[in-house]
Amino acid sequence: MTDARTTNTTDTEEATLAVVARLSTLLRAWRPGDDDSPRSAPRAEVVDAIVRELEATPSSARLWQVLAAATARIPSSADFLRFERRAVINGLRETLEEAVDSDAALEFPERSLVTVEGPAVIEVHDTSRTTKITGIQRVVRETVRRFHRDHDVLFVAWTDDATALRRLSDWETNSLLGLPGPVEGDDQEVATEILLPLSSPFVVSELVAETWRTVRLESIVAHAGLEVDVIGYDAVPMTSGETSHDGISGQYPLYLQSISRSTRIGAISSAAAAEFSGWRHMLGSTGLSGPDVRHVALAAEVEPSTPESRDEARRALGVDPSRPTVLVVGSHEPRKNHLAVVQAARSAWAQGHEFTLAFIGGASWSSDRFHEAIEALQAEKRPVTLVSRATDELLAAAYDVADFTLFPSLHEGFGLPVAESLALGTPVITSGYGSMKEIIDLGGGGLLVDPRDDRSITDALIRLLTDRALLARLGDEARARTVRTWDAYAADLWEYFHAPVAPRREAQREGA
Repeated sequence: MTDARTTNTTDTEEATLAVVARLSTLLRAWRPGDDDSPRSAPRAEVVDAIVRELEATPSSARLWQVLAAATARIPSSADFLRFERRAVINGLRETLEEAVDSDAALEFPERSLVTVEGPAVIEVHDTSRTTKITGIQRVVRETVRRFHRDHDVLFVAWTDDATALRRLSDWETNSLLGLPGPVEGDDQEVATEILLPLSSPFVVSELVAETWRTVRLESIVAHAGLEVDVIGYDAVPMTSGETSHDGISGQYPLYLQSISRSTRIGAISSAAAAEFSGWRHMLGSTGLSGPDVRHVALAAEVEPSTPESRDEARRALGVDPSRPTVLVVGSHEPRKNHLAVVQAARSAWAQGHEFTLAFIGGASWSSDRFHEAIEALQAEKRPVTLVSRATDELLAAAYDVADFTLFPSLHEGFGLPVAESLALGTPVITSGYGSMKEIIDLGGGGLLVDPRDDRSITDALIRLLTDRALLARLGDEARARTVRTWDAYAADLWEYFHAPVAPRREAQREGA
């Protein structure tokens, strides 16, 4: 019978060997081309070599890498600060020995380390794990697919315990890049090979809303010594908090804090750039200069529809050739203002105007009242349809078969439905400020309204239902617009993410 103490000792020894192996991997990365770097050396030899390296080249970033390698996770800033302070008081050797023996270091004996140098590391945790098509996920997919085609990149997500970076699984890669094969898999998959970026640029492609994720991201940004670039979508939870649910309103400041030491933010509109620039200015009161912020104009390209997809769209939207079709695209959260659309439609129907009202978009937080309103309209036999999910092909065809689209959102970082509708030559009614007005100002094709004024929306709706000459003119303007491609956007964003930026004013800590 095996003694429990013997088993525990063996497990600890194996876990310690795994820790030493990860530190050896890090040491070899620090010494490229050095054949003397230990691969399976004894613990004491590896610890001695790391201490010598840190003493010869004092670096806070390298000390952070040591803690990450030892514990097989991205340490929080709080954990790293404790580690760094212990190194100052107790010395590097004693602190490193303690780290090797710590419960955190011994927790993942199955994990090996892969260091990353060279390819741009792009975090795509959410988008790679879903087939949903929100505005942000559409931007991520279209952009990173071109990055993957044109550049050396490595896509990463987080381990299921939310502690370390890993490669994407095959199904996640399929989902992200639109490759053939399964696009769903086991969410409990355990990553035994974790990734540690050492000198690669790091790209935050999504809005990070989870607390655990912002904690790890903040540590990478603040301590890893990497250039970290961010796609900046909007500051809606900060500037229009009343339109956001409590969760994102509470999490968003943590997201901003996590990217406060990033290198660049490529904002998707001038309005979004103004929001991030305002926040950056506020950072001065904390002693930080914040990231460089620049507007990189988003794409509006949409693949043309086919006769077959247009037929499918007519069926899905309930198109009746005897009356106009008004299309509304977007999730049904309060910010999208769909209850105001319903009110405008009711007013127009009450005045005797005939049209089909079609919504494409999924349920969102606090959308119960919207769904109740739709059910009431349908009970009254009003021509209203609701499509909860649509492929890219169906969405493009829906724009094509609609007479015009209606998008009176209260606040947008960009407003893809506005840009995409215009790109396909379909006029738009949208809000007369912010990024939505920006889009219309670039070439026309739409009517601007006050989204907080039901009468303004109703009047614009009735104008386009009744004034065919105006509708035709707006359609001509839309078709005459220059459509910015996703290739152009991805190329400009990549160029900006590799452009020189002014040095930061805040002091940079170096040395342990």
